[in-house]
Amino acid sequence: MWDIEFIICVCHIMQLLMDNALFILIRGGDMSSAVVIGGGIAGIYSAILLKKRYESVFLIEKEQELGGLLRSFHNEGNDWFDYGTHFIAETNIKDIDEVIVDKSWTKGWRKFDSEKVGNFFNGVLNEGEAFVDAKGIGANYYRGLNEFLEKTYINDTYTDSEDQLENTFGQTFTQEIFKPSLCKIFCVDSLAELVAGANLLFGMKRIKVLNSKASKLIKTLPTYDAKMSYHADYSPSKGYRTHFYPKVGGVGVWVDQMRIKLDALGVTVLCGRSVKKIGHKGRVINRIVMDNDEVIDCDNLVWTIPLVFLFRAAGIECSTVGPRLLNTTLLHFTFDSKPLSDDHYFYCYDPSFLPFRVTLYSNLQPEVSQSSGRHRVTVEVLSSGVLDAEKTCAVVIMDLIKMKVIPSNSKVLYQKIMSIPNGFPVMDHSYAKSFEFQSHLAINSFKNLSLQGKNNTRDWFMADVLKSIYHEFGR
Repeated sequence: MWDIEFIICVCHIMQLLMDNALFILIRGGDMSSAVVIGGGIAGIYSAILLKKRYESVFLIEKEQELGGLLRSFHNEGNDWFDYGTHFIAETNIKDIDEVIVDKSWTKGWRKFDSEKVGNFFNGVLNEGEAFVDAKGIGANYYRGLNEFLEKTYINDTYTDSEDQLENTFGQTFTQEIFKPSLCKIFCVDSLAELVAGANLLFGMKRIKVLNSKASKLIKTLPTYDAKMSYHADYSPSKGYRTHFYPKVGGVGVWVDQMRIKLDALGVTVLCGRSVKKIGHKGRVINRIVMDNDEVIDCDNLVWTIPLVFLFRAAGIECSTVGPRLLNTTLLHFTFDSKPLSDDHYFYCYDPSFLPFRVTLYSNLQPEVSQSSGRHRVTVEVLSSGVLDAEKTCAVVIMDLIKMKVIPSNSKVLYQKIMSIPNGFPVMDHSYAKSFEFQSHLAINSFKNLSLQGKNNTRDWFMADVLKSIYHEFGR
């Protein structure tokens, strides 16, 4: 006669073994169906890699087309504009690059050794200089330089962005360079509101000090190399990556090529669809119910969009307050005059001017602009609220003239204003808490769930996103 407590114990052990076996089976890729939510670059690349492991892969995107910020559009004058990201760049990892920048179609693309990025700061456009020149602050430069050189110890933990920057770059450069720049970008009043590392997202990892010769010498020391940039006249071979942009059309051409690849692999792409419900048994997801009530069996779920939609579909209560989100206004122009700058794009850190980033397509596709006489510009503006379209357009055009980006006599041949609400998160302390809480809640809720993309990881840059996905699914 079996002891009842012994039987209960055996049952619990068997259940535990079955759960672990199921988890191993899912991660091993021997199951039949994987579902990827989100049709941006993270979702596209995840679906391609997962098709090597799963019989069926579904890629679900709520918009009518794939691509996310890699999409483009054109007007009646055949002027092409991008929504966000412009370049497709190599990662220098062969397996990734063979998929992302397939040489069979990039032969027809323009190739750049690097992006030509400038910055506008303190009333000056620094062409070809990705990082702010500290000399731009004027009389306090040498005091700031002395503080900068004295900061030789870099800590791993800081209370906030102000603490981090002052202990890395010194008080003068922090208050006169980083404070006005980052407060403009994130629409905050103080650096103390932002988490440490907020400067890394918008080309403010380093600043330019000293002259070119001295910079090359002092950057041999790791402490200074991490916070100090080279000058534009010197570009080391380390980290060399080719950047691609189509000769005709916008960066959305890349999305078209990826769609062809997805279809050829047999990935089922469902655009214009969203997730209504996530079915699960305990910690194992087993089905996805679409907004049209279609049911998809799911052995592995990859989530690349904000987690709030995951919790809602799975019926998980999430008490944390989401991050404060900025609105992005895209202003697309076509002018009759060639831009005065040779930059591909530049960041405007000057709080006296409205633009955040300005893209000059004439420098990306010179042949197109020369033959048509039409010169395209996209201006991105970040704001905490919705902007008045007509007033914003007028201010931005005047700013472009004042910044000496376009000639003062330029005529506007075309303009279109697009508003993207609830876009980029403010990197404040509530964001950090929300991110950590939601990530842990999601991972601890399900065994067969993978979080990918900049919404759900700390990988904000395209190359980092691709590498993370490759390490998860590509090996």
